[in-house]
Amino acid sequence: MSEVDKHLYPYPQSNKDPMKAFNLKSHPEGGYFALTWAMPEGVLSPFASDGEERQMASCIFHLLCHKSPGCPDRPPRDGSMIDASEPDVFRSWSSDVGVFHLNKSHLHHAGRSKYTLVSAKHPLGKGLVDERGKPLTKIVVMGDNLGDGAVRQLLVEGNWWKVSEFHRSTAKRWKRTSRWQPQGRFHL
Repeated sequence: MSEVDKHLYPYPQSNKDPMKAFNLKSHPEGGYFALTWAMPEGVLSPFASDGEERQMASCIFHLLCHKSPGCPDRPPRDGSMIDASEPDVFRSWSSDVGVFHLNKSHLHHAGRSKYTLVSAKHPLGKGLVDERGKPLTKIVVMGDNLGDGAVRQLLVEGNWWKVSEFHRSTAKRWKRTSRWQPQGRFHL
């Protein structure tokens, strides 16, 4: 790791340390998370059943977890969000890749990750297409290598299909150091 990397992104802990320190729970998109902030004001959500309210905005700490010490193959059965005993071939908690899913609302991302975004077809989204008529696809790398086109932050609008994964340079460093790779998300 270069001196610049150490200064900008110090990761002095192993995977098990932040999982315990932040009381991370399994996330339905893969990996682990903790709610770090939620706006006290609520709003009726078109995505919730029975007219439930949800916070107008919230922040989470999200950890994609490479198979390494401190990162279990499956989350413990603690009653949080998902039944860990349920077989699901599309979800892997100890993985370099999250779960492909449809964003329902706008999300602001910060951290280091690679995102593949696909425009959802009507009626789920705007149905944006490329010059060949295929759904518009964008690949965005977040990180510190701005000279190679990486960005520091990413806003993903609602109604885009999305998957996150480690970028190859981050994955190489991750596998070499067994350190954690946090991502921050701000839900609007």
